[in-house]
Amino acid sequence: MPENYVIFSEGIEKDYIEFLSGTIAKIIVADKEVNLVNKEE
Repeated sequence: MPENYVIFSEGIEKDYIEFLSGTIAKIIVADKEVNLVNKEE
């Protein structure tokens, strides 16, 4: 895989993890669900 790819979830692009060539990602379903709250709005 080329360079400069990222992994993010929950639609929060700025909270990302770099996914570079040779990186292995293990994706699993969480045991618990959380709700995100934005107090600025």
